[in-house]
Amino acid sequence: MDIKPSKNLAKNNGKEKNINKEEYNFDWYSKDLGAPLVSIAKYGITFSKAAVEKMGNPPAIKLGFDRENKIIGVKLLEEEGKDGFSFAKKEREDYGYVRINNKGFIKVLRAECEEYDFEETTRFVGKMDNEKGLFIIDLKSPAESS
Repeated sequence: MDIKPSKNLAKNNGKEKNINKEEYNFDWYSKDLGAPLVSIAKYGITFSKAAVEKMGNPPAIKLGFDRENKIIGVKLLEEEGKDGFSFAKKEREDYGYVRINNKGFIKVLRAECEEYDFEETTRFVGKMDNEKGLFIIDLKSPAESS
């Protein structure tokens, strides 16, 4: 169902406001999916359904870590390959989230990010960097607990 914008939204003091559509590139929020959350715990990383969809349901991913900036980069892959992880397969999609069990990667994060031990699950809001083709998880900015 398409929602038509109100005619009043495009007015400025009674005059039509000229909006350059080239300036905007919205990611529309889905109330059914929620935020693209990534949960990190001692056993691995869990991507919410919204995060998986934000990444375009890739069949495989590769994980990287920028130590200096404390950022996890998730590279989207067409196939698993040597260092990749199987990701958005049909059997995983049934759960609505994808979990990557990788205690080795979590040990690296624990050693490099002293503020987290990941014994308790810590959540982060991920974002897609379309220019670089990476899904970014900034470990300096955990999501607020509800």
